[in-house]
Amino acid sequence: MSPKRALDVMLACFLAPLPICLLPVMWLVGRVEGSGGPFYRQDRIGLDGGTLRLLKFRTIGSPRNPLPARLFLKLARTLGLDELPQILLVARGDMSFVGPRPLLPKELFRYRGGKHVGLPAAIDLRQSAMPGITGLAQISIRTRERRGASYWQMLERDLWYAENRSMGLDLLILVFTPLYVMSLGRILFPRWLIRGRSPVLLIPGESDVVSHPVS
Repeated sequence: MSPKRALDVMLACFLAPLPICLLPVMWLVGRVEGSGGPFYRQDRIGLDGGTLRLLKFRTIGSPRNPLPARLFLKLARTLGLDELPQILLVARGDMSFVGPRPLLPKELFRYRGGKHVGLPAAIDLRQSAMPGITGLAQISIRTRERRGASYWQMLERDLWYAENRSMGLDLLILVFTPLYVMSLGRILFPRWLIRGRSPVLLIPGESDVVSHPVS
């Protein structure tokens, strides 16, 4: 077992009670709003292009829901509580706590087929890292800027992580993730720790830049 996998298993065992304790609350809120079960499943691209069935708590409700339910679901999204079921995927070995966020199939294949000369190699490098619950791109962009972040801005950070991944870097990202969440995106991963650009990804032209939310 690699050190990264050992860390994932240890953290998964330690944090597993969190989604288990939150499950009855999410089930109750789901019953109140009539949205069905507490979970939301979506097919994403996993390690080396494989299929990953992403698991989240369902936090997108109807505006007709009672105000307390809407406020709770908004708070759950803000604090990232909807991502907690992915701890089970980490325990199973389908994900890691730290790594690039898994892309939707339509996103991966749209960008792989783009005109940018370095893009196929860049995506292959990105996908060579185990997808994670949190990652460098998620904690190095301010919350208010995340929806407007370009695909290139996210990809460059994921590539830097894929080229420089180490236990030390994973531990730093794990330390800064709760700081980022609790400060509502004001405490960022230090930029001075991210040195240089990936040689795989050439500088794109303006026509190549695609808006892409960092999820």
